[in-house]
Amino acid sequence: MTIPRFRRHNLNPRLVEEDIGDAFQAFAYEILLHEYPDLRFFPGKGKDGVIDLSQTRGQQRVVVECKLIGKDDLGPAQRRWRDVARKLATHLADPGGPTRGQAQYRPWYRTDPKIAEFVFCISSVLKTQKQIDDLEEEIASFFTGLSREHEHLAHLGGLSVRILGWNDLCQRLRQRPHLLFRWFPKTRPQGLVPLAESRARGVFRSYLTSEKLPYYSRRHHLTSTPSPVKVDIPDEEGLLTLFEDENTTGLVVTGGGGVGKTRLTQEVAGQAEKHGWLVFRVQGYLQADALERLAEWITPETPVLLLLDYIEIQKDFAEVEQVINDLNDTYRLRLCYIASCRPSYYRVLHTSSRRQRVDLSPYGPGLERSWLEDYWHGIVRHILQHGGVEVTDRHLAVCQDVPIFAVFMAYLHSAGRHTELAELLKEADFGSWVSKRVQLSFRQPAISRDLALFVSLLPMPADFFCRMDQGRFSDLLDNLANDGWVEQLPTEEFEGSVCWATAHDVLADQIVLSYVRGIPPTAERFVEEVLALASEVGCLRSALYALQRVVDQPPLTSVDWAGVLVRKMADVPSVWREVRDLLVQTSLLTPRQRIHLLGEHMEVWDGAWEEAEVQISIGWLARWVQREADPELDEAGHGVLSAWIERAAQHVTVSNSVLSWGLRLYPELVRAFALDWIRSRPGEFQTTYLITSWLECGFPLEEISVAVERWVSKFCKAQRFQFVAKAWLDAGGEQDLVRGPITVWLKRYNTIPEARFVYKAWLDAGGELGLVRAPITAWLEEHGTAAEADFVYKAWLEAGGSFSLVKLQAVNWLRQYCDTAEAVYLTKFLAKQGDIPVEAVADILTWCRTFPVHEDAIWRLTQLGTHLLRTDVVEEVIITCEAVLIPLILKDVQLKPVTRGQITTLFSYLIGAPGLRFGPLRGRVDTLLMAWLHNPSSYGTRPVPHASVQRRSYVQRIVDLLVSGDLSVTDDREHLKRFLQWVDNWEPEWKSRLLSIFDFLRHDYPAADLWDIVELL
Repeated sequence: MTIPRFRRHNLNPRLVEEDIGDAFQAFAYEILLHEYPDLRFFPGKGKDGVIDLSQTRGQQRVVVECKLIGKDDLGPAQRRWRDVARKLATHLADPGGPTRGQAQYRPWYRTDPKIAEFVFCISSVLKTQKQIDDLEEEIASFFTGLSREHEHLAHLGGLSVRILGWNDLCQRLRQRPHLLFRWFPKTRPQGLVPLAESRARGVFRSYLTSEKLPYYSRRHHLTSTPSPVKVDIPDEEGLLTLFEDENTTGLVVTGGGGVGKTRLTQEVAGQAEKHGWLVFRVQGYLQADALERLAEWITPETPVLLLLDYIEIQKDFAEVEQVINDLNDTYRLRLCYIASCRPSYYRVLHTSSRRQRVDLSPYGPGLERSWLEDYWHGIVRHILQHGGVEVTDRHLAVCQDVPIFAVFMAYLHSAGRHTELAELLKEADFGSWVSKRVQLSFRQPAISRDLALFVSLLPMPADFFCRMDQGRFSDLLDNLANDGWVEQLPTEEFEGSVCWATAHDVLADQIVLSYVRGIPPTAERFVEEVLALASEVGCLRSALYALQRVVDQPPLTSVDWAGVLVRKMADVPSVWREVRDLLVQTSLLTPRQRIHLLGEHMEVWDGAWEEAEVQISIGWLARWVQREADPELDEAGHGVLSAWIERAAQHVTVSNSVLSWGLRLYPELVRAFALDWIRSRPGEFQTTYLITSWLECGFPLEEISVAVERWVSKFCKAQRFQFVAKAWLDAGGEQDLVRGPITVWLKRYNTIPEARFVYKAWLDAGGELGLVRAPITAWLEEHGTAAEADFVYKAWLEAGGSFSLVKLQAVNWLRQYCDTAEAVYLTKFLAKQGDIPVEAVADILTWCRTFPVHEDAIWRLTQLGTHLLRTDVVEEVIITCEAVLIPLILKDVQLKPVTRGQITTLFSYLIGAPGLRFGPLRGRVDTLLMAWLHNPSSYGTRPVPHASVQRRSYVQRIVDLLVSGDLSVTDDREHLKRFLQWVDNWEPEWKSRLLSIFDFLRHDYPAADLWDIVELL
C-alpha cells in the first residue's frame, strides 16, 4: 500500500500543467479541504504572498504555504523555508505596508482577522520527529522575532506553526482514497477509472453525456406525473438510497435496447459522488485481485460504487459479484455496484438476495409500465426539442418512444444530415433505413445480408478485419465508417489497441432484426452463418453477445439454439474454447439446455472446470436443479451435471457455490471436498454457505464444530451471521457455541427484519428467553405490524414467553392481517386468552369467516368460548358460525369425533349468548341447531359431553323447539333419541337439574320410551 511520491511521472497528466509546483498547491488544497472546509485557493504565479491557501473563520485565519521539494531530509526543507522567510522579512518590514508592487503581503498586517496559524506544507519527508520539531521551532522563532522587531507585526507573536510533510499528506490520502486514485493513476486497481474521468467514446456516444444532451430525470417527470397509487417509482436519489440496506450490494438496471439504462446508471453514480461516495467506472474486465487491491485502500467509512455498463459483456461478473460480497462481509465494507443489462440476460443470472433489480421494461401491462411509457415519451420529446428537431407525430412514431432513436435524430440534425433525416421519417424502422442508406453506395443488388452479418461481429479488433473477405466487406466498412455508423474506438481490454464498433448496439440490433424479419423461414441458417463467420474472424464472443441481445425477438424466438450451438461447436472446437465461460451462462439456452451442452464436445470443455467463472455457473445450475427445475432432470442431464461438479469440486479456490449447491444435490459426491473447505477455511466468510449446506444436509455436527466455533467468533458482527446461527440451532447444535456470538450480533442487528430467523431458531432450540426478551421487544416496536411478525409471535409464545410482552403488538398485527392465511397461529393463541379486547375477538371471527372450511376454524370458535357471549360482537358471531357450521352440518360429510364434539360445544355458547336469545338472531341459531340435530353424526353416545356443555339451557332449547312446533316427537323421534342418549351421558349432578323439564315432557308430550332414555335419580 505504498503511495507514490509527488513526481510528474506518477501523476495524472490531466491535473498537471507546465508548473508541477502549481499542481502540488492544488493537490494540497484538495487534501486539506476536508480539514479546513472554508479553505480558499490562490493561484500565485509568483504573487502568492506566502499564502497559497487560507481559511478565515471569525477573527482567526489559517494560511498555508505549499512547497514542492525534490529531496528529503531537514536541509532541503530548511532552505526552502529560509527563502520564504527572506521574502517575509523583506516585504513586511515597513510599518506603512508591504513593499511597493507586493500588495499580496497585506494580509500579514491585518489584526482583524489576524493570521493565527501558519501551515508549511511540503512534498518531502522529514525523517525524524526531531527534524520536524527543529523546523517548526525555526519557523515559530522567525515569527516571534518579527513580532518583537516590528511593532506593527506584534500580533504574529502568538502564531502557531504546523509542518505537514509527505508522510502527513499520505496519512490523509489513505483516509480519502478518491483523491489518491484521482492524482495517482498507478494506484488504481486494474480496470477501475474514477467517474469524473469516464468519458463517452466516439462521435455518437458523446450525445449520451450531459455536456451535449441535458438529462431528463425521473425526479423531474415525477413532479408532473406522480407515481401511480401503490406503485413505488423511485427517482435517481431514491435508487441510491436502496443501498442503505446493508444486505444490498448490487443494483441492476434492466430494459430493452435504447430505453436509457446507461444514462440512468450514470446519473445514480453521479448522485453517489455528490453524497461522498468513491465512484469508479469499470473499464474492461475486472479481476478479483483488483477488487482485493481496492479493499486495501478503503475503510468501512468509505462507501464505494462501481459502475458496470452491460454486465453481459463483463466476462467475470459472477466472480466479481461474489468477491464484492465476500469483501463486504469479511471487512464490513460498503463496496457496491450499479449495473445494466438486457432483460433476457438478467433471467440467466443466478438469484441473489444481495442484488435488487430496477426494470425499465416491465413485462406486460400495468400501472408501472404505463408510467414508464409516459416517461419514455417525455424523454423523446425532451431530446428532440433540445436537439432542435421538429417534434411531429411522424417523428414520435419513428422513435416508438425509444429514447435512443430520438438521439439518432438529434445527431443527424446537428450533423447537418437533413436529407437523411427526411428519408428516415419515411421508413418503418431504423434498421430498414440504415440498410437502404448503405445500399445506395453499392451497385450490387443486395447488400443487406452482408450488412447484418458484419454488424453482428462488432466490436471487432481493427487488425482482425483483414481476416474477412475484402471483396465483400471492405467497401461496406468504408461506407459505414464514412456515415458514422461504425467507429474505431480504443478497446477497454487491451491498452493501446483499437476496435471497430457500432455507434450504438441498438443500431446493430435494428439492422439484424430488419433483415431476419424478411427471411423468417431461414433465420436459423442466417444464425449459423453468423457463427461460422465469427469463428473464422475470431469474433465469436461479439457474435454471441449480439445474438443474445435479440434472442427474444421473432423470428429468432423460433431458432433451435441448442441444436445450432452443438452443430457449430463441432466445426471448429478450438475456437469455441475461448467462449466457454459465456456458453455456460448464455441466455440463448435454458438451464436444462446448458446442462446438456456441457456434455457435448468435451474437447471444447476440457479443463473448464478449473476456471472460477465456470465453477460459479455450474454451482448455480446445480441450484436451479435443486430448487427450480421441473420435477425431474433426465438421467443423462444428472450424469453430466454430477460429473462436472465432481471435477470442479477438486479445483475450487474463489467461490464455493459449486460445493454448497452440489452438496445439497449430490451429498455424498461432494461431502469430502466440502468438509475439507470448511475445516481449512473457517476464517473466510464465504465458508458460511458450506456450513449452512452441511447442516441442512444433516451431516454430523461434530465434524465441523471446531470450524463453526472459529467462524462464529470471527463473523458475529456480520449481518449474514444469522444464517449460520439459525442453521446450527435448527440442526440441534449446542447453544453454548453460539450464545455469545448471538448476543454480540443482536446488539447491532436486533431490529433488522431478518433478525426474526435468529429469534425463532434460538427459541425453538429451547434457548433461554432472557437472551432475546429485550431484542424481541425492540424488534416488535419497529416491525410488530409487518406481515412477517407472526413468525416472532409464534416462536415467543410457543417457547412460553409472556403474552403481556407482545399483547399490544399482536392485537394490532391481527387487525391488519385477520383475513390472511398467515393469521392461523395468532388467532389460535389469542382465542385462548381470557383478556383480549373486543377488536381482537372480531378479528378472530373475521379469520374464521375468511377460511370457513379450514380445519382450525371450528377450533377457533370453541376456543373463543365465553367471548362468544359478548353482546358487542353478537352479529359477527352468528354470521361466522353460519359460515363455519353450514359446510359441516348440511352436507353428508364424515365428521371426526373431535369435530362432532366441537360443534356440539359451539351450540352451547350460541344457546347461552344473551344477544342470541331473542328476535331474528335467535331464529338463526335455532335453524342451525335443528340442522345439526337432523345430521346423523350429531349427539349420540360419543363423544362423551364435556362438563362445560352440560347446561340445563341446552335441553330447554330443544323443549322450546318442541313447544313452537319446529320439532315433532313423532317426526323427529330418531333425532331426539340421539340427543337424549347424549344427555344421558351427563354427570348425575347436572342431570339432576333436569327433573322439572322431563316432568313437563312426560305430561305434555307423552312418549315414555323416549323420555326414559335419560335416567334421572
